[in-house]
Amino acid sequence: MARKFNRSTKRSPKSDPQQHIVYRMESEAIGGRQYLTLTKPKIVSLIKNLARNYHVPAPAVRFNDMTRWAAEWAPPGVITFGKKTTSKDLLTALHEFAHHLHYVIDPYDTHQPHGKEFMCLYMSIVDTIRLIPINAMAVICDSYKIKYIKPKDSDGVDELKELIK
Repeated sequence: MARKFNRSTKRSPKSDPQQHIVYRMESEAIGGRQYLTLTKPKIVSLIKNLARNYHVPAPAVRFNDMTRWAAEWAPPGVITFGKKTTSKDLLTALHEFAHHLHYVIDPYDTHQPHGKEFMCLYMSIVDTIRLIPINAMAVICDSYKIKYIKPKDSDGVDELKELIK
């Protein structure tokens, strides 16, 4: 595992207590921020293919200067990528698509944005594209004390919907 950052993790808001821990885990344990940069057409293609794979409507993809954030997802389905160096990497695209999938499965905003339900979907997505197997992602999450619901390898949208309800 990569060397941990020497700075403490930012304090997450009470409404989303895992937010900065998830960001830290993505940077420290998964990495790949510099060598997995995607072009704009590749990001759009990845998002569309993931939407097709999960049988959900594809979100609109935009590219704007967002100053503070690398990317964001906004209802009812818009993913905006900024100009930061980490905005066009594979992990950011997968993370934002997980927010979209979370909204499509449960649009009532009853869960924390980076809670255990989100992590269930995120784990499924990184396994689906063969980046990190679910069992390996569970070990990473456990080491960072991130709460999650563990999906099965063969879970489709209906099974994921049942898991996070």
